[in-house]
Amino acid sequence: MKPDAELLLRKHHLYRTATRERILGLLLRHRSPMTIREIADALSSPAPDLATVHRTMRSFLEHGIVVALTIEDSRKFILNTDDSHRHLSYCLSCGTTEGVRQAGCSLEREGACLAKGGFHAIGHSVVYYGYCAHCVKANKHACKEVQ
Repeated sequence: MKPDAELLLRKHHLYRTATRERILGLLLRHRSPMTIREIADALSSPAPDLATVHRTMRSFLEHGIVVALTIEDSRKFILNTDDSHRHLSYCLSCGTTEGVRQAGCSLEREGACLAKGGFHAIGHSVVYYGYCAHCVKANKHACKEVQ
């Protein structure tokens, strides 16, 4: 079942507002990372101001609704579709972003190691930057390692 904006807000105990619903609707449709400026520009009239979009995205980030990525020196946001931590792959050529799940990988055990040392982690994000299979096949990249 594909989540909708109202369901996500209810699940995370956030009040429904028109701006929150519109931003979530956009992120549900867009499915690739967007900056705050891109989100604001993509919303039709009446478009919220950047400060409102920024506050909304900060709230979504704090509640785990979105994940923040740094891509090409820009902070971008993508919907957290699995409601848990998220390891992502990001294609530098076409912008495709996909969740990566690898049970038993050493990254999965790092949280327990941090906890033993007294660090209380509330989340993390791992992003693999590279090229998707389609772009590698179409030679839309300059990565010598994959040739």
